[in-house]
Amino acid sequence: MSNPPVFDAFLYRALRKVARSEIGAAGATGTLRHRTDELSSRLISALFMLRRDGYVQLAHHTTSTDEWVPAELTLAGTQLLGQWMRTHTPSRAERSTAVTTSPPRRPQLRVVSH
Repeated sequence: MSNPPVFDAFLYRALRKVARSEIGAAGATGTLRHRTDELSSRLISALFMLRRDGYVQLAHHTTSTDEWVPAELTLAGTQLLGQWMRTHTPSRAERSTAVTTSPPRRPQLRVVSH
């Protein structure tokens, strides 16, 4: 397998959707897609690239009677997703700081009597 792809938001989203079992194909040779929702053309392209490059594959079994075959991450796909999650998502500390940081204080108005 070649070098892993450079981080791309659409590749990352596609990997996450596959990991959450949201992606599959209608038959063993079908195009990867979401079962019920429309996907953007960039997300469909990302799924195509991930499948072509060996990060995503179709499962060897179907779980339904309508020939829906779920997609799954390969070992390389699992490793890539893990790497990207570690390097491209905010840490817990960063998230908690962002949430607990209060907005700037407004200046207090003083009433002056004459």
